[in-house]
Amino acid sequence: MRPNILHSFMFKLGFDTRVRNRVAAALLRSILAQERRQSRPALLDVGCGSFGVAMFLREIPVLGVDRELPRTTIPNLTFQRAAITALPFPDRSFPVVSCIDVLEHLSPADRERAIRELLRVSNRHLVIACPHGEAAHNCDAQFLSACLGRGQSPPSWVLEHQSHPYPKATVIDSQVRKYISEAGRTVTTSLFYCENVGLSRLVRSAAVFSPLLYVMTNLFLGAIIDPLVPSPNDKNSYRMILLADLDIHIHNA
Repeated sequence: MRPNILHSFMFKLGFDTRVRNRVAAALLRSILAQERRQSRPALLDVGCGSFGVAMFLREIPVLGVDRELPRTTIPNLTFQRAAITALPFPDRSFPVVSCIDVLEHLSPADRERAIRELLRVSNRHLVIACPHGEAAHNCDAQFLSACLGRGQSPPSWVLEHQSHPYPKATVIDSQVRKYISEAGRTVTTSLFYCENVGLSRLVRSAAVFSPLLYVMTNLFLGAIIDPLVPSPNDKNSYRMILLADLDIHIHNA
C-alpha cells in the first residue's frame, strides 16, 4: 500500500522524522554516488519501518529490513522481514548499510550482536545513527515524566529507550573497531551529531500539551527552524551518527 500524502508529508518535513534522517541521508547520498550502479540495491537499511531513510533518497533503490511488515511503502523501498541480530544475507553482501534509531531499543548484549551483524554484511560503508549519552537520556526522561504527570500513556518507544543504558558514541566507535579488527579487516570511523536537544524538548512539550500543537510545532521546527540551527555537538545533540569506512586505504601523495 502506498502512503497517503499527509503521512508522507509529515514524515519528510516533521522535525521528529526529518532530523532523524536528514544528515544520515546526506552522508549516504554522497557515498552511494561513488558506487557503481547494479541490478540489486546498493543500500541495505536495517530497521527501516515503513519508510526509513529511503524517503530521503527517493532516486536510490533501497532494500529495507525490519521485524514487522510495513503498513505502507514507497516505490524505491523493497522490504524483507528479518531481525537485526540475525540478518539473512551473506558476508559483505551490500556495499553500503545503514541503521538509524535501532540500537537504543536493544539490550547491551543484543546491541553488540547487532553491530557485529551490520559489520558482517557491510562491504565498504556502514552508517549507524541513534540517540546517545546523557542529553538524550535526560530528554526522554523529561518527556516520560511529563506524560505520566498529565495522566497520559507514554509512547512505547520512550519506555523502550528508558529500559536500557543509552548508547555512547565512544563505546559504539570502540565496538566497531574491535569487531572489524577481529574479522581481519580495517576501518576508519567518523562521528557526526544531529538533533539539537533543546528543539527536541520543545516538540515533546507540544506533544504532551495537545496533538494539534504537536503537529504545528513538529512541522514548523522541522521544515523551517532545524535547517537554520547550527549543527550540535556531542554535548547538546540528541543523536550521534557514526560513519565506518571499511577496508578503504587512503594513500597520501
